[in-house]
Amino acid sequence: MPGIDDGEHVRAATGRIGGGVQPAGSSHRRAVAGGRAGGARGAVRPAARRDLRRCLPSVLRSTSDVAAAVSEVVNAGSNVWGGTGLTTTVALAGKGGTGKTTIAALLIRYLAEERNGSILAIDADPASNLNLVLGMEVEQTVGDIREDMLNLVQSSGALAGSMPGGMSKQDYLDYQVQMALVEGDRVDLLAMGRPEGPGCYCAANQMLRVIVDRLEKQYSYVVIDNEAGMEHLSRRTTRDVDVLLLVTDPTQRGLVAAEHMARMVPGLEIGVERVYLVVNRLRGEMPPPLAAAVARTGLELVGTVPEDPAMAEFEYTGRPLVELPAETVVYQAVREIAECVMGGT
Repeated sequence: MPGIDDGEHVRAATGRIGGGVQPAGSSHRRAVAGGRAGGARGAVRPAARRDLRRCLPSVLRSTSDVAAAVSEVVNAGSNVWGGTGLTTTVALAGKGGTGKTTIAALLIRYLAEERNGSILAIDADPASNLNLVLGMEVEQTVGDIREDMLNLVQSSGALAGSMPGGMSKQDYLDYQVQMALVEGDRVDLLAMGRPEGPGCYCAANQMLRVIVDRLEKQYSYVVIDNEAGMEHLSRRTTRDVDVLLLVTDPTQRGLVAAEHMARMVPGLEIGVERVYLVVNRLRGEMPPPLAAAVARTGLELVGTVPEDPAMAEFEYTGRPLVELPAETVVYQAVREIAECVMGGT
């Protein structure tokens, strides 16, 4: 690749000048829910990520100096982020089609509009497309990173703990996760992508868990849109969850699925402090048979979210749901649920 000289291209691509990571222009920033300002933490911007992601594999095979340059980028990102010390983690789960991703997006909007602090949204459901309802663009997922590293290891024979060019596998993965992070004005997004398959690279999976956990610590709030299977939650992170929202539609099948998920919680490798039930897309009052089924689950019903005709236009046109007017009944319902479960956090 032309212009590679002692890693200077890598440093130039990141905008790193004089010991700091310089943010790119506002054209690369995607605001959640209409362009709110504040809360930005200087970091490597999306344009720089694209340049680095494209050039890194060839650079790794052409010069050892790039290892130091990438380590510099990784360390700079960690230093700029700086941990908050206290992170509130909210996870959402539910069978497909219950609308949990909609609730996750509106919860994120609530946090961005009405709470102080930075927010990390994690799309841990490959089928949910959380980025679309947030109005953010995803170029690379953690699953892509894992597969790319596996291919690189297999093609280069880098089995002794380091990558071509002398970079450690940990630094390589850390760097790639920073590149995959989609940044907004108040909300950043990390897409997990597809889960590991039968030929998974287990060492990489463990390193990625550690890296994502360390990333989460840099935020005041973490919202995880999880897959239906609760076992995936503990495979994604080692951090405890403060609030788990089990989302169901107003059907007996949805409630059975939510109850099944709740029963799986004690067997997870992580702690879950509080579990709540949310009934979504409810038309009018809750029918007595459904109310009886809710009671039988033994779960605390924290709120219901009515079906809102205002969402139809957004679904048809593909507009981000975080742009729903604040007065819509669906947003107001999610706001009330958020106020209840978040308390004074």
